[in-house]
Amino acid sequence: MSKGKRVLIMISSLGGGGAERIATRLASELSRRHEVYLLPFSTTERPYPVADEVHVVDGALYDLRQKKPRPQQLLRLAHTALSVVPAIVRLRRTKRIDTTISMLLGPNILNVVAPGGSRKVLCERNNPARKGAVRFALSKWVYRHGDAVVFQSNHVRSLFSKRVQERGVIIPNPVEVTCVAAPVEQREELIVSAGRLVAQKNHDLLIRSFARFASSHPGYELRIYGDGPLRASLEALVRELGLEGRVGIEPFSETLHEDMRTAQVFVLSSNFEGMPNSLLEAMTMGLPCVVTAFPSADELVKDGENALVVPVGDEAAMAEAMARLADDEELRTRIEAGALARAADFTIDAVMPQWEAIL
Repeated sequence: MSKGKRVLIMISSLGGGGAERIATRLASELSRRHEVYLLPFSTTERPYPVADEVHVVDGALYDLRQKKPRPQQLLRLAHTALSVVPAIVRLRRTKRIDTTISMLLGPNILNVVAPGGSRKVLCERNNPARKGAVRFALSKWVYRHGDAVVFQSNHVRSLFSKRVQERGVIIPNPVEVTCVAAPVEQREELIVSAGRLVAQKNHDLLIRSFARFASSHPGYELRIYGDGPLRASLEALVRELGLEGRVGIEPFSETLHEDMRTAQVFVLSSNFEGMPNSLLEAMTMGLPCVVTAFPSADELVKDGENALVVPVGDEAAMAEAMARLADDEELRTRIEAGALARAADFTIDAVMPQWEAIL
C-alpha cells in the first residue's frame, strides 16, 4: 500500500548535534505515514537511530572525520554545492518528491537553488543574527525563497522581513528521553550539562560558576557531556581553577539520559540558542534546571516556575542559582513539577501534527 507524500530531508551530516538529532527523529516519525528519503552531504558516525523505513541516500561527498585546513574546507564546500545540486534534482525527479525539508544554512541554500517543483521547507535551528553578518545576510536571502520556514522561536522569526515572517511557522523540537530522573533518595551531589564544546555554549562560565559554588558545597561534582574544539581549553581551565577530580569533561554519550538521571541540577550556560535540545530533555526527565536568559528563553521557561533563570554571562548569579537548588529540596520539587508540565508541549504527539500541516 502506498504511503502519503514523498519527502526528502537534507542535512550536512548525521553526526552528533541537535539539528542532526531532529533530522533523524523527524525522518523516522514521518516514515510511518510517508515515503521518506534522508540525504546527508558528508560521512560521519551515526549516533542517532533511524527507522528502517527511511531511505538513507548514499550521497556522502566528503568525510567530516577528516579535518582539513580552511582553504581546503572552502574548496570542499564549493565541490559539495556543484555535486549535490544534480543529486537533489535527480532525486526529486526519479522519486517524484513532493516536499524537500532542509536543515542548517548550507542545505537550505541548496534546497532553493536546486531546480525542481517540489515544495521547499527551510529550517532555522539557531539564532543566525549571532552567527556573523555574512551568514545572517545569506539567511535573509534564502528564507525569502522558501515555501515555508520553520523557526524555533518567535524571537528569531521577528529578526526577518515581513515576507519571511508570513511564511514562518514556529515548531518546537520533538523531545523523547530514555529514562526519567532518579527518585530523590537516589540523587547524587552532581551537577550536569550537555552540549557541543563551542563558544556559544559558554562552558567557561559554567566551570567558573561551579568553582564559586564548590567552595561552599565540597561534595559536589560537575560533569559536562559533549565534544568540540574547546575541549583542551576547558580542561586547562579546570586545572587552572584546581578542580581536577571534581569537574569532568565527558565525551558525547549514547546513554546521556541514564548518565544524567541521578543529578541534582542541570545547567544550560549558553550565550544564545535556537531551541536547546539538552534543556528540553532535562526538563522532560524532571531535572531541575538553571538556564541563562538567552534571547527567546522566556518562550521556553519561566523563572521560579519551571527553571531558575539567570542573566547571560553572570557567574555569580549562576553560582547562586545552583546553590539555591542544591540547598532547597522544596524548591527543587516545585521546579521539577513545573518542568514536567511544560515538557508536555514538546512530546512527539504534540509536535508531529505541526510538521504534517506544512508538508
